[in-house]
Amino acid sequence: MYYRGNPDDAVTLHGAKCDCPWFRDEYEWTSPETGLRPSFDADETCDRLGGRTVMFVGNSTSQQAASTLMNALGKGGCHAQVYSALSDTLIGVPLGMNRGKKWHEWPDSLYPDIVVLSVGAHISTKNDAAFTDVVDQVLNEIDEMKDRWPGTVIAWKTQSPGTCTTDIQSPRNATEAFDASPGWHFRWNYNRFRDRDLMLLSKLQERGVPYLDVRPLYSRSDGHVSSNLPPGGQIDCLHMCIPGLLDIISRLFDRLLRELDER
Repeated sequence: MYYRGNPDDAVTLHGAKCDCPWFRDEYEWTSPETGLRPSFDADETCDRLGGRTVMFVGNSTSQQAASTLMNALGKGGCHAQVYSALSDTLIGVPLGMNRGKKWHEWPDSLYPDIVVLSVGAHISTKNDAAFTDVVDQVLNEIDEMKDRWPGTVIAWKTQSPGTCTTDIQSPRNATEAFDASPGWHFRWNYNRFRDRDLMLLSKLQERGVPYLDVRPLYSRSDGHVSSNLPPGGQIDCLHMCIPGLLDIISRLFDRLLRELDER
């Protein structure tokens, strides 16, 4: 139910193992207004991480993010300090698929220095109140557990956007990219992701909880597993091709470390 970076091999693809031979990305992430550096240096990020360990807790999209980070850190030699643990809804309640433990049971057993939570796709109801209730419960649990984990930093990752397109959408404006999403994808709860993330971010900012904001991926729905298929065959418009656009996670993680160091 959990895994870590392989000390002998940086290639670790667990969860949704989404190899897309057809996908070739020729672009680089350049978002100076978000604080992302123009390139990623694994040696520098590993030096910044030091001896700390990191655990991603969430569903298969969280596993994808963790695996991508493990691979990115391989050159720097600290990829074995990154763990991934399964918790589809974080609170252990069947609001959709409900694999794994409650989120706080993982840090209790593995004692990571940094925990990165995420939730969303398996809160399958279109009722936003259920998502809000999960977020509020987890934030309250974080407050209650500060004495138990005095040195542990709890962060959050926004949801991996869900939809399929064949082209890059509004690369300078994630909101416009979301608005351009094909309407038929809204038969799932993908159309609720943006508003739920905005609600989440407002609560995190109010409490000073750090986060990894992956909303730029709204512009790159051409990198989902089924993006090269006709609409009738697009069965997976949530998971990203690996390797691929999730390489943004390494830069976001480096920025998170810099922010933590400045606190």
